[in-house]
Amino acid sequence: MPEKLDNSLHSSFRKLLSLVKSLSPQDLGVKDSWTAEATHFQAPVLYIHIMENETFSIGMCRSFTRVSVPDAKLSKFSSVYKRQLSNLHSVRLCQDTLITDQSEPCLLTPSYGNLHEITVVGDSAIFLDILAPPYDHDLDTRLCTFYKEVDLPILGSTSSAETNQNHLEDPLIHSSSGDVPISYLIETHPSDYWCESDQYSGPSLEFSDST
Repeated sequence: MPEKLDNSLHSSFRKLLSLVKSLSPQDLGVKDSWTAEATHFQAPVLYIHIMENETFSIGMCRSFTRVSVPDAKLSKFSSVYKRQLSNLHSVRLCQDTLITDQSEPCLLTPSYGNLHEITVVGDSAIFLDILAPPYDHDLDTRLCTFYKEVDLPILGSTSSAETNQNHLEDPLIHSSSGDVPISYLIETHPSDYWCESDQYSGPSLEFSDST
C-alpha cells in the first residue's frame, strides 16, 4: 500500500484489499467456457459491467493475447508527470511488475500508479476493476486519457540516434535526480485499442449507504 496514502483511509483500504484478494473467478461468474465464447468478440478488450453508483464502479476486463492497454491516466486527479511541455509529459518508471492470480491486489491512487500500462502475458488475462469515483464522461470531469511514448532528440546534437537518455543537460527535458531514465509521453487516441461489452453472469450485488 502506498506510504503516502492518508492514514484515515488505511483501515478501509486494507479491508477492501483483503476482500478482493479472497475472490475467485467463480465468485464473479467467470466460467471455463468464457475463453471459447470470447473468440466471437472482435475487440482486444472485453468489458463486463457489474455495478456503479455515484461513489464507485465495479467491472471486469478480459484482455487478449499480446494486448497492451496503453499508458492511461485519470484526469482531475493529481498527476504523476514531472514537467509539462505543451502536450508532452515527462515521467519516470516507478515499477515494472508481473502480476498473477496469486499476487496481492493492486492499489492505484491519484498520486501513486495513476499513470499505468497493462500488458497481457500468455493467452489472456481477466482482472476486476474497482474505481472510485467512477468515470464521468458526460461532464468531462473524470476521464481516461491515453498516452504513447515518444523519443526526443538531444538539443544541439548532430546524431539522430541520440535521444532522451539520462545524460541530457537541458533542464526543460531532463531531471538529473535519480537513476531511472525519464520517458516522454504524448496524448494519443489508439486505433488498435477499443472495448466490447458482455453481460455479467455472477451473483447480484446490493449497496447500502450506512453513513
